[in-house]
Amino acid sequence: MQYDFDKNEIVLFQGDSITDTGRSYFRLNSLGEGYPLAVSQKLGALLPQHNIQCLNRGVSGNRISDLKRRFKRDCTELYPFPTIVSIYIGVNDTWRLFDMGLHSPVERFEEIYRELLNEVLAVRKQTKLILLAPFVLENEPDKAEWHADLDPKRAVVRKLAQEYSARFIDLQEVFDEEMKKTGEGPLYYTVDGVHPTPIGHALIADRWIEAFAAE
Repeated sequence: MQYDFDKNEIVLFQGDSITDTGRSYFRLNSLGEGYPLAVSQKLGALLPQHNIQCLNRGVSGNRISDLKRRFKRDCTELYPFPTIVSIYIGVNDTWRLFDMGLHSPVERFEEIYRELLNEVLAVRKQTKLILLAPFVLENEPDKAEWHADLDPKRAVVRKLAQEYSARFIDLQEVFDEEMKKTGEGPLYYTVDGVHPTPIGHALIADRWIEAFAAE
């Protein structure tokens, strides 16, 4: 299979705890223990001559407003600038509504997300974008209530991916389809309906790389 990766790509993974996965904030090349590490390993095995570098700047607990506040430091001021920017954000914008009563209106979510994409392309217009829509698995009955707030944000990510010609992964669909296929439940793929297990991270990494399969 052919993949749409150039030599010397610099991949930036941006997001919340699902991206962070325990990375060291004091080692700039630390990838954590989740899907960014798995993607880096798989790319190294698939394309050993491409010299693809991966960076992880996910921060646990972030909502999109938190990402906006640090976006200059953790994205647009990076040098050399990433050639691929991967963003997974949004589940905490829903989670904080249910555990702290903090509402993130979908209109504001879209506005900020659009600003971030514009900032990336203002620095390097040919940067490849890949956007991952947030998900929640119903390991507990109350998680079903999250969809009313989360699903419109998923739709925003899909809309922006189309508008910006970005690659797109709907993780809700990915996990729902995988559970249906394997018969396994939410706690096989996540520890709490949100944070992936190693198997869940491996699945995300596989879909991430598949998104770059050449047509």
